[in-house]
Amino acid sequence: MPHGCIAALDLGTTSFKCALVRNGVLVSEPVVASYSLKYDGVNVTVDPDVYLETARSALQKVCRQAGETGLEVEAIGITSQAQTYVVLDKEGLPLQPAVVWLDGRAETEARKVAAVPDFILHSGMQAPTGTLFLPKVMHFMRHTDMPHKRELKFLLLNEYIIHYLTGTAYGDNVNQGMGGF
Repeated sequence: MPHGCIAALDLGTTSFKCALVRNGVLVSEPVVASYSLKYDGVNVTVDPDVYLETARSALQKVCRQAGETGLEVEAIGITSQAQTYVVLDKEGLPLQPAVVWLDGRAETEARKVAAVPDFILHSGMQAPTGTLFLPKVMHFMRHTDMPHKRELKFLLLNEYIIHYLTGTAYGDNVNQGMGGF
């Protein structure tokens, strides 16, 4: 009978790391799957399919490791760069490149968010910046001419990977809260 373990997947800025964990102890060598960011001035993006392929590759490798060592992956634990997001249409398909947390296009919107009373109490951040989720979504909404804006989903990177794996849109209250929502 195989022993259960968790595939721990860390969604980093330029690579995803994945390893097997059993009873809180790392039991495999981490797999590192790297990718490149696209820089265009202050805009920093990644094709959403790159994220999916990178996650799939890392998870497949650790699942093979599990099988080779008599382990069975029972769950996936995910950590991520909190402020990277993907816009999905009503069908659940990405509408544009993912906006990486390093992206600085939303500074004007961050100044507007600064007027939110008790922002620090709600987000844990000293002040809003253009790298946070809420200012970035505000920037998108201000600069898009899409007729069906109300039907869009804005998923953080970890939520996007979970959506891909499960078919369910999940909201991460902690990361969204840190981002100003």
